[in-house]
Amino acid sequence: MNKRLEWVDAAKGIGILLVVMAHVPIPDSFKQFIYSFHMPLFFLLSGMMFRSSSRPALSFIQKKAKSLLLPYLYFSI
Repeated sequence: MNKRLEWVDAAKGIGILLVVMAHVPIPDSFKQFIYSFHMPLFFLLSGMMFRSSSRPALSFIQKKAKSLLLPYLYFSI
């Protein structure tokens, strides 16, 4: 089993709180500050946690399509 990095989970939690804060009525200067880094924070953290698999790209895409697109299509219908 992989060990989770607690500081990454904490950073994701802070990022989620900042997204929520950016969608409530606060001064525009705070919103600009939050918007300046909250999405790059998520991209950085997800890139740090990405593990390359040894499976071929087509197999990876098929697995992702099956696990993401099928539920999407099912619930959108």
